[in-house]
Amino acid sequence: MVVGAIHGCILGIQNPAIAEALGIREALSWLKELDYYHFQIESDAKIVIDALNSSVSDHSSLGLLIEDCKLLVEEFQSCLFYFVRRSANQVAHALARAVGSLSDFVGRVTPSPFFISDVLLVDSV
Repeated sequence: MVVGAIHGCILGIQNPAIAEALGIREALSWLKELDYYHFQIESDAKIVIDALNSSVSDHSSLGLLIEDCKLLVEEFQSCLFYFVRRSANQVAHALARAVGSLSDFVGRVTPSPFFISDVLLVDSV
């Protein structure tokens, strides 16, 4: 089940892994606001998912963002992170493509945005 989506641009971020970690941190904050305590997050950013699932500390910029995410995760009862290949995550691609056309709008959309409804139907089959 998809609860909703967050879309927008993160200005000034050149590193895709950092952008993904920032997005996950935002998603975790949002889920906390919505009082969700059991969920999973999927991403095609393997380096980020591996770091989130690792117990090793990293003091790089990415590592510090990962630590922020891990602190947020401590407030949930169950939060799992999964790596999903880009080709298997059509919903994320539909959302990413739509962001380009909605570049003047940054924000949260609940429930799932209309432009991924068709993809969700195909993905669930």
